Amino acid sequence: MKAPMPRSVARSGVEAITRGLTAIRRGRPPWARPAAWLVALLTLGLVEVPVALARMASWGYTVHRLGYSDFGQYFLWSRIGLHAGWNHLYDLSIQRQEWQALGGAGSIQWWPVIEPPAIAWLVAPLALLPFPIAFAAWMMLIVAAFILTARLVAPGTGLVRWTYPAAALAAYPAMYALMLGQSVILVAASVAGSWWLLRRGREIEAGLVLLVILLKPNIALLVPVGLLVAGYRRAFLVWWSGAVVLVIATVLSLGTNGLTAYLARLPDALAVARDWAPASLSFSQLIGGTLPARALQLALALGVLWIIRVRRRRGPDLVVATALLGSMLLTPYVHVPDLTVVLLAAAIFLHANPTPRQRRLLAVLYVALVAILWTPDPWQLRLLLGGLIVLTELAWLGSIWLEPRRAPWLRSEAA
Repeated sequence: MKAPMPRSVARSGVEAITRGLTAIRRGRPPWARPAAWLVALLTLGLVEVPVALARMASWGYTVHRLGYSDFGQYFLWSRIGLHAGWNHLYDLSIQRQEWQALGGAGSIQWWPVIEPPAIAWLVAPLALLPFPIAFAAWMMLIVAAFILTARLVAPGTGLVRWTYPAAALAAYPAMYALMLGQSVILVAASVAGSWWLLRRGREIEAGLVLLVILLKPNIALLVPVGLLVAGYRRAFLVWWSGAVVLVIATVLSLGTNGLTAYLARLPDALAVARDWAPASLSFSQLIGGTLPARALQLALALGVLWIIRVRRRRGPDLVVATALLGSMLLTPYVHVPDLTVVLLAAAIFLHANPTPRQRRLLAVLYVALVAILWTPDPWQLRLLLGGLIVLTELAWLGSIWLEPRRAPWLRSEAA
């Protein structure tokens, strides 16, 4: 005959069942708890890592060829400036010489560069080091920037906060950006830091921090403009002053020949960028570059700024999220790592107390971003997925415009 169950164990079991039933009655079943989501997202991320590594290995990026990361390109570019002069950054013959000096195709990747010189200046101290050491230092910076971003923008408390960085890591764009050492992580940290400072009324510091977006300006360029439209004039003026100084430094460092080479390289580099991103992941990519398409892009840009102006009383949560969303829709091309900015926009938007419908849109968008890794190679399917992402972003933007005005007490509180 079995011994009777101890009362303490029985009581604990009854209490656990009672809590579970209570959670279900309240619309929150046990599987919907933060711990369950955290485990599920971490498991998904672990499953995705080998798939992502295999995909990157298919075009040459492996542990034995770390130069095929995006940092490899930054490293190459910085060495051109250090060895041949910053006015030769866009000189293809000099680029080839430096590329061959680093080992050519066996060690590092090379393609036409269209980023402004700021990223080359930033990496210049690391370019004085052996590549493995420089790569390790850069990746430490990128990981630190990701952790900082997650800490600043993740809403909620306790395990709830941990689910958001886990969700970001389980989405292919953020995972891909981290593995490549992409500067988009630094841009995301810049926007997150600026938003965090704005919530605390520190506009001058917010404008200074936002200058980092000039490392990759096409994915966040509407943010400073949105701040101006929303009334954060001091933040915009500080950013604008810093941007002017940086532009002057760029012109002086490149000189006439460097600027001419840059303008000559720009159309070809944009064409290569589209080859690397066959799916249309932005509104501008989707509609093309015809004259009517340009008119639509202008209308969308004005619409985004109008929404920011009308909803400016909702605070920096909605302003920054909307400006990021508009930037991603309007940029002329989007590579998969760039979609990390969409994840950032969603995280910031959650602080604006979104409606249930808006939360559902964010869920659809997140599933689409996760699905990028699992789409087969035929470009037609990737094109359909890219179209879904763009349409969901447009629906999200429309929901901000159409939502009823909120009472002040419905706004999320500053962290």
